[in-house]
Amino acid sequence: MSAAAPARRSAGRTRGLRRGLLAAALLVLAPAAGRAQEAGRFEVSGGYSFLGSSAIVDGAGAGWAAGGAWNAAPWLAWTVEAGWNAQRQDVGLFVAEAGFLSLFAGPRFSWSFFRMRPFVQALAGRTDVNLRVTSDFPVPSTGAAADSSPALQIGVGVDVPAYGGVAVRIALDYRRVFAPEPFTQRRALTAVVYSFPRRPPPAAAAGARAAP
Repeated sequence: MSAAAPARRSAGRTRGLRRGLLAAALLVLAPAAGRAQEAGRFEVSGGYSFLGSSAIVDGAGAGWAAGGAWNAAPWLAWTVEAGWNAQRQDVGLFVAEAGFLSLFAGPRFSWSFFRMRPFVQALAGRTDVNLRVTSDFPVPSTGAAADSSPALQIGVGVDVPAYGGVAVRIALDYRRVFAPEPFTQRRALTAVVYSFPRRPPPAAAAGARAAP
């Protein structure tokens, strides 16, 4: 037996493994592509968010976000979103707590990419800021302030189909709040999205039209 025989068998196994991986990838991606085509015209979403880099209170604040959208076209959705985040900072002599209630609306642009649906969005709206400062030195005291300002939120994200009309959304946003002293925030979001009514795949829709 020549020394080249084991090398040929190894190369053959490598080619076979590559073909198997390619076939497996096609089997996985084909159903996912079908799910992407079944996206509904409307959607609702809800999840957790983390807001950071506030000029008012340091640190990241947890909160929630909920929204809805109308998918006007396969690549365009008009969306509205509301959210709340709270931040707390203890600096020793006093404790600062800030709450941010936001409402945004605007367009979201998306496209299909294998199993996922990446998107970019540009939303405009308002952010209400509620600030509370408490101190126990030299005597217990509390101060509070509130303000409502226009804001702009630009973000990127991706929707990953899970089952039926349900998808998981991950997004990162840049937010600019135009308060008397403007400040910037960054937000991370994880949410569940449900779209309805479900649209049949193009092949099924064509078959239904062709039926007598």
